Amino acid sequence: MEVDMENIQPEFRRGHTVDRNGCAVASFISSLVGLFLFVILLVNDVDDIPDSIFIVLFLPMIILPILGVIFGSLSFNSMRGKGMGIAGFVISVIILLLIFLLLIAGSIV
Repeated sequence: MEVDMENIQPEFRRGHTVDRNGCAVASFISSLVGLFLFVILLVNDVDDIPDSIFIVLFLPMIILPILGVIFGSLSFNSMRGKGMGIAGFVISVIILLLIFLLLIAGSIV
């Protein structure tokens, strides 16, 4: 008995990769929130912000882009949401590079 592969839904085919649309969305949203926190801390004067609020803004600014890179890399092989995962991955990498460069520049000066 031969099975017609065109009539089978894509998720039940043998060569189908796992849909990780949720990882793509999580990557994109976490990178946007990390970018928003980065811009808030970049625009405001850090000396005027209390230490407790600075920590609350700084830690998610570091953690969220790392999660964006992880979730974005998980969604590369997905059939759906690949573009959103790539966008989240790229934004997260750019944010992490900027944070790293600003931390190095701040330690030199």
